[in-house]
This record gives sequence, C-alpha cells and structure tokens, in this order.
Amino acid sequence: MDGSGSVNYPLENQDIDVFLANDAVRWQAISAIGHGGFMGVLDPEGQILSRSPYFQQCASFSISKDRQVFAGGLFVDGFAGNLQFTITAVNNPGSSTRLSVAGLERFPQLPCSFIVFDNVYRVNYIRDFVYNKNGSTATFVLDETTPWPNDVFTYNASVCSRDVGYIIDGLGFDIVLGTNYNTRISGLTYRLSNASVVLEDQRQITINAINYAHELAKETIPGIPTVQTAVNLSAATITDIID
Repeated sequence: MDGSGSVNYPLENQDIDVFLANDAVRWQAISAIGHGGFMGVLDPEGQILSRSPYFQQCASFSISKDRQVFAGGLFVDGFAGNLQFTITAVNNPGSSTRLSVAGLERFPQLPCSFIVFDNVYRVNYIRDFVYNKNGSTATFVLDETTPWPNDVFTYNASVCSRDVGYIIDGLGFDIVLGTNYNTRISGLTYRLSNASVVLEDQRQITINAINYAHELAKETIPGIPTVQTAVNLSAATITDIID
C-alpha cells in the first residue's frame, strides 16, 4: 500500500458485509465464511418498494472471536434509508402540496412519505433539487390526498429553554418537598393571556416537548421508583392543564 489514497484497496474480509441489498433482491445457493459483518444489509441509499431481500438455500458462517459479535445473516434496519430534513417554506399554508425543504443528505427515493403527529404525508415528486455536501435543498410535491396543513413552525429557542428550565426546577422542588404545587404553577402559566399562541397554534408541539423533557429527566435519575412516579405525575398534570 502506498498510502496516497489514489488506489481504492479492498477491505479485509473481517471488515466487510457480503451483500448490499435493495428492492426485490434474491440470492440462491451461495455460501460465505469468515466475514466480519452480515451476509446481507439494506442499502442506506436505497428503498424496499415491492419485495424484501430474500436468501434461498444459502449459508452464512460469520467470523468467530470467542465472544458475541455484531455479525450474522440478514441485518434488517427499517430506518436505514431515512432522511432528515427541515421544512423552510410552505407555498400555501393550510392546504399546501409543495414544501421547500433543506438539510437533505441525498436525493430521496420515490415514492416516499414522512410522518408528523401520526399523520402520513406522501411525496410523489421532487423538484428543484440542489446538492450541497452540508445539506441539500429541494421542493417536495405532495400527493393531493395528503396536503400539508400547517405553516412553517418557528419558535424562540431562548424562551423555550428558559420555560423548560422553570418546569424542571419546579419538578425538583416538588420531588424534595413531596408536593405538586410547583408543577401546577408551571402548567397554569400556559393559561395566562400572554401564552395564548401556545394554546391556539402550538398546543400539541408544546405538549410533546414537555413530555420529552420529562422523559429526559427520568433517564437522568433512573432506578428510584418514587422519583419516576413524581416525574410521570408532573408530565400528566401539566399536559392536562394545557390540553
């Protein structure tokens, strides 16, 4: 090896998976031995549309290290091809079928869909795709049966961080004092007139954020049943007041 990077040298058998799988792939009468990964993995830039990968009459003997290793037959990750993106503009808020998005890692495989609050939005076409290694932009053309109902969501990050801090601080006092007084104060704050935008336009997003903050609080203090119960009660109390 010259180390110049000008030659694409093959990897050692112990460092590879054997097959990269995409839509409607089938293998038959193949044996593999000593591979350090899996016999087959889903292509992270592909998509399963009609048929899943299928091995027939094949054998896989992955590498042995006298301990458990992350290797084997077919590794199926249902999220392998997922993409993250941010909606930057909506051409007709309330019933739009065209969304401007940013932050894409690659061109999406079509047809595809995304889910927000358990609602599925189907993407039929991609327009105006502009590649950028730091995040590509494009226009999603949605199916007419699943139009996007919202405007672009914006929020003040510093205010939201402050409010979550108040909630968590109040939760801490309630845990120590054995009360829910501070939790109720946190919830009732969202019923004040200056918080009307939360109740009118951001109710579900706010509830989801509060519940997520409580889940992080539980992960920070695991293994103490009384604390876990107090955190659950705090989340339920604030959610009930807002909702």
